[in-house]
Amino acid sequence: MDIDHKYPVQEVSTGLPFIIVPLKTLEALKKCRIDREKYFGLIKDSHAKAILVFCPETIKVENDLNVRVFAEYYGVTEDLQREVQTAALPNILLITIILKKVKSIFELSKDMK
Repeated sequence: MDIDHKYPVQEVSTGLPFIIVPLKTLEALKKCRIDREKYFGLIKDSHAKAILVFCPETIKVENDLNVRVFAEYYGVTEDLQREVQTAALPNILLITIILKKVKSIFELSKDMK
């Protein structure tokens, strides 16, 4: 199975809802294809109408994630459309934080004198 079960498949929204699917490898990400019938069946009763798949393997070593977005519901058949990527960016940043296993984004001091 290509899904990375360390992270949940879930509906996430930081403005525009996406179904987030974590994958194990870049090869799995490259193989992704949308089955239109299953896709429209899945999103029928969901707030999220787009699917964002990601994996921690990248093409360039300086990157943290490789991401693809599928949003045919919105009329976007190519997953490289700038508008969809821009809408997905907050979700991508959230995933990056989770993958890096950040314990906290801020520091909370107990005894400030």
